[in-house]
Amino acid sequence: MPISSVIRDADLLTFSTTGKLTRDEIISGIREHYPTFFGRSTLWDFSNADVTGLTQTDFGLIAAAASSVMPRGVPRKTAYVVSNPASYVIACKYLNEAVNVRLPAEYAVFNSVRAARDWLGAL
Repeated sequence: MPISSVIRDADLLTFSTTGKLTRDEIISGIREHYPTFFGRSTLWDFSNADVTGLTQTDFGLIAAAASSVMPRGVPRKTAYVVSNPASYVIACKYLNEAVNVRLPAEYAVFNSVRAARDWLGAL
């Protein structure tokens, strides 16, 4: 399974992924973990994953799934870590979709987990 680990800290939910990632796997992770996580930050580590198969339709379905289960009322940040330019473009396309459906979070894309964690304020 491409989501290889999920780590929950008090304020940070981290998904580490590997292999070719599909929208169904991302949606499954969102539906399982977002409703019960009341922390402020989420990190999706795609640095060892292939997200290039995701489509604009996938982005809409992923954003809709997140919108339907994401707890409201707490300012949130979500960081995506990618390892190549193609994955960076894919992550940015998703960010646009998340903004379009008004997901209540601030988003950014990084090329290292350390930079993402710094931006999230995670130690």
